[in-house]
Amino acid sequence: MNSGERVFAVTIDLLGLIGFSTFVSSITTRMTQLRSLSQAKAQKDYDLRTFLHNNGISIEMRTAVMGFASSYKNVLKTKTDYGSIDVICNLPLRLKRLVTNELHFPYLRKHPCFSALISLDQQFAEDIANTALSGRALHKGEALFLTGELAEGMYFVMNSAELVSTAPLMSYRRLACEIEVTAGQWVCEAAILMEGWRFR
Repeated sequence: MNSGERVFAVTIDLLGLIGFSTFVSSITTRMTQLRSLSQAKAQKDYDLRTFLHNNGISIEMRTAVMGFASSYKNVLKTKTDYGSIDVICNLPLRLKRLVTNELHFPYLRKHPCFSALISLDQQFAEDIANTALSGRALHKGEALFLTGELAEGMYFVMNSAELVSTAPLMSYRRLACEIEVTAGQWVCEAAILMEGWRFR
């Protein structure tokens, strides 16, 4: 074997060693990250269980709280608030308004009044979308409002992007009737028409 072949063989060996080391290092880093996330989740669950136990909370109530905690985590996984994403928050104003329009206009257009407003005065509709609207993710069983509370606005009901279903997403009792609300509908419209209106 001449010197050129030796240099080539050594170079290939070194490159292979470096590549393999990098691969192993990246796997180790990922495993460490996963372990850290798992430990953080386990610590939070442990803290919650310890709190409930040390304060004499009943088994039934503990089960309800732990069930809420589980569904709450699922809501956080499936719903991301655009206000929590740094890039979105720091977009140039015009680009941010366009993103917000695409985020909110499809739901606003389902309401006849807002649909007409978008057609007649899009600038005003953009102002509403950018200053008067906010998102809120609910977990299963969470109350959106309580009867008798002062209403601060109306609500548009929508699916998460991952959930495609025509089943009712929420329901509420109006007098003796149970009213089901599906994606694309809205509730508490009177709150934007009447001052001091309360949920009923």
